[in-house]
Amino acid sequence: MKIRDFLSTMESRIPLDWAEEWDNCGLMAGDRNWEVEKVALALDATEEAVMKAYEEGCQLLVVHHPLIYQSLSNLDLQNNVPRTLFSALSRNMGIVSYHTNWDKSPEGVNVSLARKIGLSEMIPLIPSADGVSGMGVLGELPEMGLTLQDLARIAKSEWDLDWVRFYGADQAYTKKVAICGGSGGDLWQRAFDMEADTFITADMKYHQIMAALEREMKIICVDHGEMEWVSIPDLGVIISEHTGLETRVLNRRKDLARIPGFIL
Repeated sequence: MKIRDFLSTMESRIPLDWAEEWDNCGLMAGDRNWEVEKVALALDATEEAVMKAYEEGCQLLVVHHPLIYQSLSNLDLQNNVPRTLFSALSRNMGIVSYHTNWDKSPEGVNVSLARKIGLSEMIPLIPSADGVSGMGVLGELPEMGLTLQDLARIAKSEWDLDWVRFYGADQAYTKKVAICGGSGGDLWQRAFDMEADTFITADMKYHQIMAALEREMKIICVDHGEMEWVSIPDLGVIISEHTGLETRVLNRRKDLARIPGFIL
């Protein structure tokens, strides 16, 4: 399969139209005529990820975070982005990003997270115009719900997190839970308006947390990268099923930021 065929095949499953306008999804580097037999997946496109993918015999690296967000003013190999591009292109390896279109997918980041902690009756927190995709997810825990502390423990275990920080009475019960993978602090008000009693995200600001607590909303904060990495194996399964290509999920980086907090 050529890279161009990979892109067109995946377009029917994770369309680029789902991405935010400011985002940069799709082909980051490579020749659309290059052949692909095996695909590697990682959260970020780094020189280390390219080298590992090459060692695994992969011709395409699929990542969540785009390698290129802004225009490059130079290709100085002292810098990470040009160095990663050179490592990939010199090995005839393509790099493809599925970012906010994967966030919004009904199979994507937020749904992957929600399923792993047992949410059901899921709907997008902010539905897109197509009625299929959307940002974030809102769902319900089974039966009587869980205490905030128990939900935090389950998230830490099921998402394989290094740490979890939660805000609110630890024995207060949770039932209707909203999730936004990555930096979702701005969506806490939307979660409240949708009658969620608990909101889970990363990178939430102090004043956002205080405002949410004043409205008696419970908050769980986790690491941005660790949270989003949870969905990468699921993306690999979709790529394998949809394209027929062999996929290899690269090991999660263990040097993600460890911010001190309420450690469980």
